[in-house]
Amino acid sequence: MAWSKRGTLRVVGIVLLAGVVACLTWWGAVTVRDRRAVRVAVEELKSPDFYVRAAAGRVLWQKGRKSLEPLRTAVKLSDARMPDLVRAHELLVGGALDAAMGIVRRHQKANPANGLLTSIFVAELGRLDHAAEAEEVFRRRFDVLAEACRRSPDDASRHNALAWYCAVWARELDIALKHAQRGLEIAPGDHMILDTLAMVHFQRGEFQEARVAQTRCVEMQPWLLSYRQRLKDFQKPDEELRRQVGPWSMVRALRE
Repeated sequence: MAWSKRGTLRVVGIVLLAGVVACLTWWGAVTVRDRRAVRVAVEELKSPDFYVRAAAGRVLWQKGRKSLEPLRTAVKLSDARMPDLVRAHELLVGGALDAAMGIVRRHQKANPANGLLTSIFVAELGRLDHAAEAEEVFRRRFDVLAEACRRSPDDASRHNALAWYCAVWARELDIALKHAQRGLEIAPGDHMILDTLAMVHFQRGEFQEARVAQTRCVEMQPWLLSYRQRLKDFQKPDEELRRQVGPWSMVRALRE
């Protein structure tokens, strides 16, 4: 009987040990995948592309909510600000331009560098033939970014931010090209500035130059889905690309 108990305990111990080893092996594999995913997401947070940053934020949020209080705070702030801006957009579409611009101007006065405002209103104001108001909204943040470049002329990231901003809204494209090229002079191995340069060329209708620059981006960072997708888009015929040139709008993203 004693031997039977010892044998049973031995078998149980072996089974438990095997289970622990299997669990540790599985957990190790999951941990490696999680770490890789987090590293990729952190890198993608540096992207000027809104959708890349949004996807990266979701990954990080899912991987470690308790350790991401700053991100949670930023999301809450964005959520608190969003209803007011959505209301302004509703007023704008409804024809109440003055009321809509009152909200927009109040937000821009509080934070001239607010990218959320331009993400909503520059394209929409232009679409509704309010060119002067679209220029006003665009120009306020443009001036902030341009001043940052003047204060820090050797900061490649500031040149990149201004060039990307102009490229997204298809405005001041000569200035955008100048700043993207200056950014690459300062940081020739920066794939994000190269991505910006590709977008500037695209908005200028220089599609072959855009393809060349975007191809280099994919070669430098092949795991970035946004780069591969943009290169795929740039491979379309020039006639189709010409129809796509113009400012980007966030309104559809807000509705979804």
